[in-house]
Amino acid sequence: MLTQRQKKICEILRRHTWLKGKELAAMLGVTDRTIRSDIETINMEGSGQTIEGNPQKGYHLIREKTDGSNAGMTRIPQTPLERQEYIVRTLLFDKRELNMYELPEQLCASMYTIEADVKTIRTHLTQYGNVRLAKQKNWIWLEGQEGSKRKLCKDMLNKELEDNFSNLNEMIGLYPKFDLLRVKETLETILEEHDYKIRPSSMPMLLMHIGIAIERMLNFHYLENKDVENGLSDTIEYQIASTFFARISRQIPIEINEAEIRLLTLLLLGKRSKAYTQEEVETGSTMIRIPDLVQTMLDDVYQRFDIDLRADRELRNGMELHIRSLLMRHEQNVSVDNVYLNDIKIKFPLIFEMGVQAARALEQQLDFTISESEISFLALHLGNAFNRLQSSGKYQVVMIFPDDQSLARRCKEKIESRFGDRIEITAQMNVFEKESIERLEPDLILSSVYLKHDLPVPTLTISLFMNYEDESEIFQALNQLDKKRTSGQFQRMIRELIMPDFFYPHLQAENEQEVIETMCNTLTEKGYVGKDYYMQVLERERTASTSFYTGFALPHTFEGTVLKPAISIAILDKPLRWGQFDVQLVILLAIRDVDQNLLRVFFDWLAHFVSDEKQFQDLINQRDIHLFIETITKEEER
Repeated sequence: MLTQRQKKICEILRRHTWLKGKELAAMLGVTDRTIRSDIETINMEGSGQTIEGNPQKGYHLIREKTDGSNAGMTRIPQTPLERQEYIVRTLLFDKRELNMYELPEQLCASMYTIEADVKTIRTHLTQYGNVRLAKQKNWIWLEGQEGSKRKLCKDMLNKELEDNFSNLNEMIGLYPKFDLLRVKETLETILEEHDYKIRPSSMPMLLMHIGIAIERMLNFHYLENKDVENGLSDTIEYQIASTFFARISRQIPIEINEAEIRLLTLLLLGKRSKAYTQEEVETGSTMIRIPDLVQTMLDDVYQRFDIDLRADRELRNGMELHIRSLLMRHEQNVSVDNVYLNDIKIKFPLIFEMGVQAARALEQQLDFTISESEISFLALHLGNAFNRLQSSGKYQVVMIFPDDQSLARRCKEKIESRFGDRIEITAQMNVFEKESIERLEPDLILSSVYLKHDLPVPTLTISLFMNYEDESEIFQALNQLDKKRTSGQFQRMIRELIMPDFFYPHLQAENEQEVIETMCNTLTEKGYVGKDYYMQVLERERTASTSFYTGFALPHTFEGTVLKPAISIAILDKPLRWGQFDVQLVILLAIRDVDQNLLRVFFDWLAHFVSDEKQFQDLINQRDIHLFIETITKEEER
């Protein structure tokens, strides 16, 4: 078994064409003789020579082990930042504590270097509230509230994705056996021939699937097609996929495979692929619903990382298709290599960790082990969805300008200059084509000619010269979209956070302290808040009463421990004097730091609610939780 230093030698040589022994020795802080000894050991460990030596050039890694014994070799962090991220990531996800005296060997660094890294980590963690790196004797671990730790996790994910997760140039370099750029050009030509438009954001994932499929077929790994004819071959997407593989097979030595054609067809169809696939599949003697598997996986990712990707339709469609392919490969005993595996593990370890978490949830349902290559596929889907989540604030806009294209270009530039922080123009068309518009799923259509259509997409007719009136109309349309989006967030929040265990339709109490105690005790017993929460809510109430003149109170605190977000509701049988006002409805908020956006949405609704006495009366008359929630969400829709 190779030592950590020997693994590091392999890793360094993997990133250099040639490297002299003295340079290696300087990098690792050892002698030339130690390097020679280590390289001899590396070559003896493998079946044949692994590192080639040259008197003039130095050393060269000529091949990796292919017997699987090297599968577990992971990249050793090279820089101080990489070491620090490794330590924090390990404490967040793999181990609750680390032995300081084991880290030098694991990271091929001195104890002095590790101690300096720990000191830097401590300084960095000061921006995350009460999160700190604790140490006792030779052990270190992370302390602090779960919410603050999750914020740290999200920030690390964001930093990872600054490396451009879907960079096409990076993709091209991963396929030495064929030209992915030429494959992309072929696909774009065929799409243009069929006047078929797809979202620009969908192209990277589409090319990833195509690249991996071609790589697999070049190695003579073909899927068997077991789908029955269900009308899929009558679609324009099937024509595009067939034409694509026919042309590619003339460029690259692969056979045309019906299963791959159908899979690409389903990928092009996106959410419309559901009409051509079965939701239930048989695994062994059990029937399993694919959407339920995806829901379980995304629920687990949410619980573990506090990253909610569950509303991403593109992710759900992609994951459902991938799981169908995964089950087919398992049934046919076909293994698949993913050329992105090492790249993802090295550059995007947290994204890969999300894939691992999703795979574990899937394994529990399917009762078989999922390989690292399959996990990296899941990570690709999740990483792209997280990218979309980070830029989800912009509305997708389609422009239809059949007029002078020079004027149309200037108009587009004006729109982007004025509204670029709120919109993204995903396509510019000469004519309205219903199916193309549906595929793009825009939030808004802008047209220089009047359009009459039945799509549920707001449409504005604007001038090519973009006057003030046009700007005003676009501005108002975007505000309406904002209101619609906020309404959806609010409704999801209400349905998720108001639960039967925390709903008191006929609460009787002598004073406000008794009400708060009753509501907090249940939250504590169910594991939603810490034992300190009750006292912190009381302390907040003493600072300033949370009662309102319309007859309700909103007790809360941002100091107590919240483990899981919830909203507790109490409707009092008799109004109770609370501060300066008589209160009959009590809304207790248990919101974590990481859920501040939920709080903002809630207060947006509350500001509207408190001004309408009739709404309030309607609400407190609903003593059934389902009717209570329905009343709130209906009022928000108005």
